[in-house]
Amino acid sequence: MERLLVVNSAPDSCYLNNRIVTALRVIFRLASECDLRVLNLYAQNFSPVLTDYEHAEYRNPQANIDYVDQDQFLTQSLSDVKWANSMLIVFPVWWMGVPAILKGWLDRLFRPGLAFTVGREGPQPHLTGIQSINLIATFAYAENQLKELGIAPNDVIAAPFRMLCEHACPDAVLRQCSIFEARRFDPHKVDYQLHAFCKPLMKV
Repeated sequence: MERLLVVNSAPDSCYLNNRIVTALRVIFRLASECDLRVLNLYAQNFSPVLTDYEHAEYRNPQANIDYVDQDQFLTQSLSDVKWANSMLIVFPVWWMGVPAILKGWLDRLFRPGLAFTVGREGPQPHLTGIQSINLIATFAYAENQLKELGIAPNDVIAAPFRMLCEHACPDAVLRQCSIFEARRFDPHKVDYQLHAFCKPLMKV
């Protein structure tokens, strides 16, 4: 059975992103062999700020484990990530990068002792059950505007997740879906994109 974790990293005011998450709930509700969990970073008032202690103890696996055990949301996040065999991360692109709240979630959760162990031969992954990481990114700009600026959308959004795969789940497939002109999107076009992108994750 597909176990899919959807991570929503947009505030309520980002109408398109929240519409996408609602659509995903409907799409996967129709999949007979798919179990779905949704993690909403804003709704949980998650703090993306890496504390001084977290930074100082980054390479201490036991300290990372003990620290996360004291944070209910990070504990639940880690449990959800370990439960999932696919992740679907929905986010707006701001200043050509992921939102601070999503970057902070990556910084604070995917750490030595939790997502991987640092060994002499490089990172030893802990999240090998994850088969795919799927990104749905929304851009305010049109695709041709970004190209005129010399910006490749897929390269912009993929970098932190390539590192995540390399360290924590090296066998996972990284997939991307970019939705442009978020402020004046065509709902029918977006729905078509979502269904096409989600199809490989569905067993109907």
